[in-house]
Amino acid sequence: MAEMFSGKEILDIAVQIELNGHKFYTDLRDKAEDDKLEDLASYLAEQELQHVRDFEALREKFGDFQPPWESYPGEYEAYIRTLAEGHIFNDPVGRKLIGRATTQEEALYVAMGFEKDSMVFYTEIAGLVPEGQRKVVEEIAGQEREHLMKLSRMRRELEEAR
Repeated sequence: MAEMFSGKEILDIAVQIELNGHKFYTDLRDKAEDDKLEDLASYLAEQELQHVRDFEALREKFGDFQPPWESYPGEYEAYIRTLAEGHIFNDPVGRKLIGRATTQEEALYVAMGFEKDSMVFYTEIAGLVPEGQRKVVEEIAGQEREHLMKLSRMRRELEEAR
């Protein structure tokens, strides 16, 4: 498989996706009419910010990065933003689903779907970075996997409480 991205590029995409996720869950929190749903959305928004901090720390390992192909200032940033905006939390169908989530359980299911999508995205893209940088992308996928497992535990606890 051809290598298309550097580990640094993947981390830039990851940071933007997580920032999009934070906005997504903050919007859900602000619209929530149920205290439990509001608490869940706050938790998910904070988790997205924690992922941003984690990914930024990983990005520091790569040091300064100058995109060699930038034909004008800001082109690389626009490229990363475009990739992230077309993925996960900005999906129109996803926005409709979360907009319709009126209970904690519904929001959990939607959030789990988003986390699965993120995990699959990072797992698949690992093959598109140089072999020496794949570990970083695999760490990102691992964090998404952990987030999915937390959400799944929350869902089970909710079901058991009924």
